[in-house]
Amino acid sequence: MDNYNKTGQQLYLLFQVIIKVKGVLQVKTFTRYILHTYHSFLKAVKRAAILLLFLSATFTTWAQAHKNTESEHHSSPHERSLTLGIAAPYSFNINSAGINLRMYHNIGAHVCFGPEYSYFKSEEAEIIDFDFIGHYIFETQFAEIYPLLGANYTVEKKAHHQVEETKDAFGLIFGVGMHRSFKGVLLFIEYSNVEFGIDDQFITLGLMHTFK
Repeated sequence: MDNYNKTGQQLYLLFQVIIKVKGVLQVKTFTRYILHTYHSFLKAVKRAAILLLFLSATFTTWAQAHKNTESEHHSSPHERSLTLGIAAPYSFNINSAGINLRMYHNIGAHVCFGPEYSYFKSEEAEIIDFDFIGHYIFETQFAEIYPLLGANYTVEKKAHHQVEETKDAFGLIFGVGMHRSFKGVLLFIEYSNVEFGIDDQFITLGLMHTFK
């Protein structure tokens, strides 16, 4: 009888240890997720800052060489106008270029918002992105700079051992961009980052035109 009691106590203690270990592992997993998200955010901010500084230096140099035509290069959207664009984004997740289509509604000289569609395809994966993004435009002497923020929905298809796996998720997209007008056409470059969904980072280069 004593042996049964000892065995029962040992099993009970073992069960308690398993529960505690499981709880510790869950805490560690959650902590690792928080740290990973924090470090990803810092990397995204660092890349955006580096890109912005590089673009600022590039556009400043270019602008100083073309001061005589400076007034032609400011083309902020007019109120109640529509801007359409096409671009070539590059995905760091699958290391592949794609295509981006966008349409923005301009509600003033500095604020615009609208949907974007992006498609990527590589040997390993196929990605479709739907975004709804807003910009707030700051005018400078040489170009317009804008932070971007919005919602993202991604569908990702990957093949593993001849079996196609599909996953989708909602996320947050944010970044920074810069555009400059050349005879009514906006040339732009952006850095954007998707978090809290299917994480990815993009560099996008394209053209836009505003219809008044």
